[in-house]
Amino acid sequence: MVVGDVTTAVDVLVLGAGPGGYVAAIRAAQLGRHVTLIDHGLPGGTCLHQGCIPLKALLSASERYQQTRSEELTSMGIYVEAVSFDWASMQAWKQGVVDRLAAGVRRLIAGNRVEYVHGTGWFINAQEVRVEGEHGSLRFKFEHCIIATGADAAPLSGLSFDGKHFHQESNCCPVLILQHCVLYRQDCVNWAFR
Repeated sequence: MVVGDVTTAVDVLVLGAGPGGYVAAIRAAQLGRHVTLIDHGLPGGTCLHQGCIPLKALLSASERYQQTRSEELTSMGIYVEAVSFDWASMQAWKQGVVDRLAAGVRRLIAGNRVEYVHGTGWFINAQEVRVEGEHGSLRFKFEHCIIATGADAAPLSGLSFDGKHFHQESNCCPVLILQHCVLYRQDCVNWAFR
C-alpha cells in the first residue's frame, strides 16, 4: 500500500470501456448504482477506434465506389464516365465517422453520471482494484465488478504479426491499400493479406 492511499468506494466497477463495458456501466448507473468505468484506452474500445467501426466505414465507401463502376448501372441507362477515389479523403471521412460516434459514447457516459478513469487497473484483492493512469495511482473498493476487457488476437501457428503480410488491430486500417484481403474467422482484429 502506498503511503497516503485513499480508497474510493463504488457500487459497480467496470474494467474495460469497449461496447460491453460502457453499455454495462451506463445500465448500472441507470439502475441507480454509483459506477466507475476504467480503461487504458478511449471509451468505445478497439471496436470503435481501430476495428469494427473504421472497417465498416471503409467497406461502405468501397462498396459505393464499386457500385458506380458497375455494368448494372449501364443497363439502367446510367453512365458514369470517370470514377476515382482519394485514399486520404476516404481516411478523413472514416475518421470523422469514428470521431462523431466516439463523442456520442463520451456524452452517454457523462450524461448517465458514470465516472470514467483513464488508466490500467489490477486487482489488489477480491473487493479492490488499483488503477495507474494519467491521474497517478487510484484505489477503488467495489461491491460488484464487471470485467469487460475484450481480448487480444492470438497469433496463428507459423504466422506472426509482421506488419507486412499479417496485421493486427490499428496497424491495418489507416495505411494499407490492397487488392486482395482475407478476413480470418470474421474477426476485425485479425487481418491476413496476400
